[in-house]
Amino acid sequence: MEASLFRQLKALSVAEWRDVVNQMNGLHSIGTRVELQGDPTDDVGDYLLEGIYAELRRRGLLGRHERLQQRHFPPDFRRASAAVRRRLDEIMGAMAPAERHALGCTIAECTARWLKQRRVPVTRFTMMRNVDKVFVALDFSFPGYLEAGLLRSILPERKR
Repeated sequence: MEASLFRQLKALSVAEWRDVVNQMNGLHSIGTRVELQGDPTDDVGDYLLEGIYAELRRRGLLGRHERLQQRHFPPDFRRASAAVRRRLDEIMGAMAPAERHALGCTIAECTARWLKQRRVPVTRFTMMRNVDKVFVALDFSFPGYLEAGLLRSILPERKR
């Protein structure tokens, strides 16, 4: 139940997310309001961050339900992640939520492999610090795929 709800919330657009928050605020008539800390889009839809979380969990560096607090993020992570996601969205075109998740996980795995090859320890901080280097990491793991426009082919095929 919890995982299903989490998937549904991750798939919401910004406008839908704000509607949910407004509905929750309407349910709290005693004066308590649901407050979003910072920008509501910070973690919503950041499939690169979700991929980093998945890779860190796979390596035993992050607890099953643990999430990093924003104050522990490198200073330019949000900006760099948004820029990379914009470029990936241009390259990939329309993607289903499952494809975004798969892409985020694949990119995080490639980044970890690239860091390890460069003898940089794979940690929470190094993964997030190098989010702007994902295209180098992708080219390291899949040489020539970016230039040939084959990035979509690294994702698992969709069941139709």
